[in-house]
Amino acid sequence: MNASQNASANAAQAATDDRSPADDAASLSLPEMLRVLEVARQMREDRQTAEVALRRDEVRTQIRRKLIESAKVTGEEVSDAEVDAAIEQYFDTMHVLKEPKFGFESLLAHVYVMRRRVAAGAAAVAVALAITWYAFLSPWAPLSPTVRAERAAAVQVEQSQVLLQQIESASLDPDATAEASRLMAEVQAAGAANPAAATAAHERLNKLWGQMQKQYEVHIVSGASEMSAFERDFTDDQGTRLAGYYVVVETRSPEGRVLRQSIRNAETGEEQLVARWAERVSKDVYERLRDDKVSDGVLNETLFAVKRRGEIEERVQIPTRSGEMLQRKAQITNW
Repeated sequence: MNASQNASANAAQAATDDRSPADDAASLSLPEMLRVLEVARQMREDRQTAEVALRRDEVRTQIRRKLIESAKVTGEEVSDAEVDAAIEQYFDTMHVLKEPKFGFESLLAHVYVMRRRVAAGAAAVAVALAITWYAFLSPWAPLSPTVRAERAAAVQVEQSQVLLQQIESASLDPDATAEASRLMAEVQAAGAANPAAATAAHERLNKLWGQMQKQYEVHIVSGASEMSAFERDFTDDQGTRLAGYYVVVETRSPEGRVLRQSIRNAETGEEQLVARWAERVSKDVYERLRDDKVSDGVLNETLFAVKRRGEIEERVQIPTRSGEMLQRKAQITNW
């Protein structure tokens, strides 16, 4: 090595010796810096572990010394093995959890620890009670049988009131208006306390309104091949003989269409829906109609009764010999 090379090496060595620790730290890369930090953390953990072990050994020594002194004071003889076993048992059980005795304080402690679950459970119970009260016990409860019955009764009263107003505006019969008012009073009086009675009165009111809307005529059946009238003898179950004169009738709409009617048979007491039935008439009316048809085979006097809209009963149009209108007596459906 020549003199110039030695001078260069010495200069480089001098420059290296002049570098400070800060210059060395600044030259570390990021991975190198992380490795240094990891080594420092590991050294700190090892030191803490060693300190804990040293403290544990110091505690063991102090406990051992006190146990031996206590044994000497009480006069008991204990061996080193017994002392070491007692110390080991102490350290083994010193961190074992022992449940406290159940009591008010422990209950409060458990409630505090579980306060969020307790609060959530209480909130759920409160919501369930609120829903139950609203659905079954509140004044507007949708599922309460009482509230539902009261609502149904209120709706029925309102519907009946509408029917009553319609009947009053269309009625031509004071008796029909009075009957409608009576039925309305029954609906209101029964209400939710007796829904069956209220419903029955409402249905009769609705039937009354339906009957008042009808308009038709009752005609005696005519024509050469049709039976218009007949004389009938009837013996009931008690052996009572009943004689009567009848005319055969049918209901016709204003357009001439034959309508079926519900007729109660006076001989059987049963109600039937029929297109034709027989009305009992007096002997003089029967003879007059019979002579009319026998004369030419055609019955000229056919209008028996008229049912006008706004009335509930038909008005008989057949006059008697005295000039008064015939009074309806009985009907039969079979002959």
